[in-house]
Amino acid sequence: MALAEEGVSVPGTSGGGVGTVADELEPFDVMDPMQMRRLALTIDVLTALDPKTFDKDPIYRPLRRSLEPLNRRFADRTAAILEKERAKQLRREAEGRKARQAEMDRRHRDTTRLRLGRIERLRGLEQGASNGGAVGALLLPGSDSDCGGNDSDGTATPTRYLSQVPDGAVKDERDTLDTSASIEEELHKSKQCYTCKARFTKLHHFYAQLCPSCAGINFEMRNFSADLTGKVALLTGARVKIGYEIGLKLLRAGASLVATTRFPADAARRYAAEKDFDEFRHRLTIHAIDLRDVAGVERFCNHLKATLPRLDIIVNNACQTVRRPASYYAHLLPLERSVDAVLRLGSASQEHASFVPLLADDATRRAMESQSPSSEASSSLHHSPEMLESDSYYPTAAELSQLKIAPEDYAATSADLPSGHLDINGQQIDLRTTNSWLLKLQDVSIPELVEVMAINALAPFLLNSRLQPLMASTQGNKYVVNVSAMEGKFYRHKTPNHPHTNMAKAALNMMTRTSAKDLAEKDGIYMTAVDTGWINDENPRDKAARIAEASHFQTPIDEVDAAARVLHPVFHGVSTKEPLYGVFLKDFIATEW
Repeated sequence: MALAEEGVSVPGTSGGGVGTVADELEPFDVMDPMQMRRLALTIDVLTALDPKTFDKDPIYRPLRRSLEPLNRRFADRTAAILEKERAKQLRREAEGRKARQAEMDRRHRDTTRLRLGRIERLRGLEQGASNGGAVGALLLPGSDSDCGGNDSDGTATPTRYLSQVPDGAVKDERDTLDTSASIEEELHKSKQCYTCKARFTKLHHFYAQLCPSCAGINFEMRNFSADLTGKVALLTGARVKIGYEIGLKLLRAGASLVATTRFPADAARRYAAEKDFDEFRHRLTIHAIDLRDVAGVERFCNHLKATLPRLDIIVNNACQTVRRPASYYAHLLPLERSVDAVLRLGSASQEHASFVPLLADDATRRAMESQSPSSEASSSLHHSPEMLESDSYYPTAAELSQLKIAPEDYAATSADLPSGHLDINGQQIDLRTTNSWLLKLQDVSIPELVEVMAINALAPFLLNSRLQPLMASTQGNKYVVNVSAMEGKFYRHKTPNHPHTNMAKAALNMMTRTSAKDLAEKDGIYMTAVDTGWINDENPRDKAARIAEASHFQTPIDEVDAAARVLHPVFHGVSTKEPLYGVFLKDFIATEW
């Protein structure tokens, strides 16, 4: 046989047994034709073997032994492949299980009342958009302008929309009842508490980002109040969001409220829409004040000193964090002008009858200022071109919002501020891709810097200082709350962004730190600074919306919670007779400056 000729002994050929390939094997060389022929012959022999007898016949034992290293190697290789596939399968199962758990956790978090309420309000806004209402979803920058597009082959493709960020206050009858015991859910993956930073898995019925302990305290404080009957409070920035919720809490606690805003008619309309408006309407007056107008603020202080019998509470809430272009406020002017015309004519229309009385004191004040020898201001919101050119014309707070003094006032386009498109708070949607929150030192314009310092620091200083005599003459404990922010802390890491707002809040904190002890000891005026907590994402809308979508993000608390924090020094002082002063409060407790 050929194998015999090559020196290979095969069972059943010659010698009656199993021989060897050679006495000494040479290293196998794939380039050697002789060795390659031997390999081919060996393969032929092994292929020809009967599998039934190979495993059992003793004659094949030497061959089986010689193949054992190869068998072990192939077995190990096969086992490794199987183990690798098994590991992949386990990873896939773990990832699937993790994804299912994450989805379950997401659903559990979305059933908490705060998140669910925001989602429901946002859904209602978007549905209203489809019916011709204020749009709740807008085209992303750079996408098609139609509600849908077509590929080159003519097939329809969905247009990408910029979703609104789910935020805003959530209020309904269930807010006053802590039903956490009946609907608590357990998360698969622990979360970090927004307040105490501890990890937790059990969800509160209302808050998704607070541990059960902090959530319970926060929910109790959210609905806490005190009897303020007979007390008079001054609140700046009372029209929307935190300021609006502060105003409602003060009114529902029994206080008489003097509220300020640049847009008094819009503010009055909002308060008049409350179900319990009739219970507090006689205790609410609204004044049109632009806090950038320092002289106007001082005149307002003089008016209050001349007309108020007492002043128990000042809440310096108004602030400017993100500056908006003048056109951002344009949609508010028609109502302001219409209501001003009603006030000037002295006859309220049916449409405005419910809330025009709230503005009567403001109209009287502006009329008196216009007649004062020290002021040439006109009280009219509706002007002829001749009046606008007259030296005697001085615009109202609403009209002042239309002054173009910063570069962005000229740069903003209709694409940035689409007409008729309002957010969940009834505010103009701002689609600019950059804003004050992202500005660094060299980016901040001088007009914006001056505005921020005037609104956030100078105006509170003026109100606190000029109204101090009125407060000092008021019997009992008095309270001044300066609404600050974590941006004003020195004891905290800082990014290079928005240095001007940080400066202004730091100045507000320093006023509190410097003056509180003297006011408390001499006049019984208890001054504190308060951080409102994280209630909205200040990033530009497109960035905030993408974060909300990608991370399923919502801020941990809302405007009602923020208002509860702001009024904590007041309610605590009235309830315990142990007023706080000279401290910076975060989450209801004193923190570092």
